[in-house]
Amino acid sequence: MLDPIRHIDPSSIKDMESLRDIVKLLLNIVEQQSDQLEQLRQENQELKDEINRLKGEQGRPKFPKAKEGAARDISSEKKRRKKNRKKGKRNLILGQALRRFAAVFECHQRSTELTPKSGNCSTISG
Repeated sequence: MLDPIRHIDPSSIKDMESLRDIVKLLLNIVEQQSDQLEQLRQENQELKDEINRLKGEQGRPKFPKAKEGAARDISSEKKRRKKNRKKGKRNLILGQALRRFAAVFECHQRSTELTPKSGNCSTISG
């Protein structure tokens, strides 16, 4: 497989046609090695699964392959967005914050007026 690569002499590349031939050769070798690597990885995993089965353990579960062209949406994003359980709590917190803001604003209005009114602004709490 690598024998044709050993015979490539970079100094002998003089025109575009010879360069294209060398690039095609290299791409073919890369593709072959990629296929071989994938096969070896799959065989390695199968052997690991077999070893685990012989030890009494479970192998890697096999999942059915997805059909090409059938892009299923398996996301649960829509379901999660519909069930907003924190809405009541959020409204409660917003209501408390608005009441505090109104109290602080009212206290500030009182302190900026010339005539003092009864009431203590330091006792504002939620």
